[in-house]
Amino acid sequence: MFTIDVSQFSNSTIWIEALSQSAWSTGAGWGLIMTISSYSRSKEDVTLNTFIGAFGNNTASLLAGMAILPAVFALAVSEADAIAFLQAGNQALTFTIIPKLFANLPGGFILSFIFFLAFFLAAFSSLLTMLELFIKNLGDLGFNRKSASFRVILFCIVFGLPSAWSLDVFNNQDWVWGLGLIISGLLILGGVIKYGVIKFKREFIDSDSDFKVSNFYFAFSIFINVILAVILIPWWMSRGYSDYPWFNASGYWNVFDTYSNASILTQWGIVILSGILINGFLYKKFVKQ
Repeated sequence: MFTIDVSQFSNSTIWIEALSQSAWSTGAGWGLIMTISSYSRSKEDVTLNTFIGAFGNNTASLLAGMAILPAVFALAVSEADAIAFLQAGNQALTFTIIPKLFANLPGGFILSFIFFLAFFLAAFSSLLTMLELFIKNLGDLGFNRKSASFRVILFCIVFGLPSAWSLDVFNNQDWVWGLGLIISGLLILGGVIKYGVIKFKREFIDSDSDFKVSNFYFAFSIFINVILAVILIPWWMSRGYSDYPWFNASGYWNVFDTYSNASILTQWGIVILSGILINGFLYKKFVKQ
């Protein structure tokens, strides 16, 4: 876990999964920070809060890795089985390895209950932030909070049901929008660059921050992430994660494959087109009026 394998630097999947994991786990790629900031004080140490959030997230990830990886190899009957568990993804680790681990510990039932309760509360707290982002937007369109909340819950049930019903759909959505977070982050960085990186830092980051980073470090972080996103997405798609990344064996657009590029681009295209149309409506409603 703490050994650098230089040969993996040429593996595009390693890079893309690491970047999408960071965009997802910190909430930086999907608007959660906008929701949280709307409830913050007018004067906040933005740099310090960002550092604490990222440091806490990565520390928790390291601790989880140090707990899970030894458990996987200790409980598996062979190294091949352990590797198979790891390749099966988070679902196998969370709902197979963790229960097995607690079953072999004294007081494991109580520990298991505490773990999954904490797991539920962590997921629920993130869900509240996501729901509030949606509710806030509907509120701006004139819906009262009760009406907006009902619509958001209905929307989540309808669009979340396929993922709850099928693990293939769940993995597809997790992959498509995990990568989508990199695109949304790239668009946010594009807006910062257009506004002016140093001007943005001075007016929105440094104004109430006692803890500050240098202009060079901030600008370097912005541009290196843009370069990473622009390079990694095409690089990964050119390698392909599916046996038929674009067209299936019959020559048809492979939109229903779990990890195909065709599925990713089709869904991205639908959402981008919807976003353009909705933005046009919002512009007419809030800017022109």
